[in-house]
Parts: sequence; C-alpha cells; structure tokens
Amino acid sequence: MYRLSVIIEDVFKKYLPIAESLGVTFNLDFPDPTKRIAKPSRVKEPLDKHVSAALKRTKGEVKILVKKDGIEIVDNGTVLSPMSLALINKPDHITAKSRVGFGTSVFIKF
Repeated sequence: MYRLSVIIEDVFKKYLPIAESLGVTFNLDFPDPTKRIAKPSRVKEPLDKHVSAALKRTKGEVKILVKKDGIEIVDNGTVLSPMSLALINKPDHITAKSRVGFGTSVFIKF
C-alpha cells in the first residue's frame, strides 16, 4: 500500500509555482493524509495530466479535492465541449463534467 499524501504532495508542489506565475489560485483539500492506495500509477499519471491541463485552461482557481473514493480536480474557468469530455472519460476510473458557470471537474477513482 502506498501513501496517497506523497503522490498528491509531489504533484501539488510541482504545479504551485506554475499556478502562481499564471496568477491562478491553486488549492488542496486533503482531509485524511493517512489514506493509502494499492495502485499509485492509477492516480499519479492522470492527476499530473489533469492538473496541468486545468492550470492551462483556467484564469481563476484550480482545486484538488481528495474524497473517500477518489480525487477531484476542479477548475472554475472553462467549459469543455462534449467531444473533449468524451476523450477524457475512462469508464473504469476517470469521469469529467463541465458546465457553464461552474467550470470543469475531473474525478479520478482510486
């Protein structure tokens, strides 16, 4: 079992200076830093990819929210087309939603 906090901390520290240089607020909500997961590769690569994409798309705020069964990356600045959402969604563990006035969220299931 791997500590999820190590994966998330690495990604957060990697992108914090980039967010600051872009003027984007970058937040992390991680209520249980003791959480462990069995397959870190299932989380690390998509987390890195979608945080990077969210920072490129938004002008406002990007949040990483750690939940009971996954990680949600939320940006309040963009709305993706249905075609873009279809490319992101992976039925087994990645779900993306996008709405005008709310932005885009990508959920990565553990």
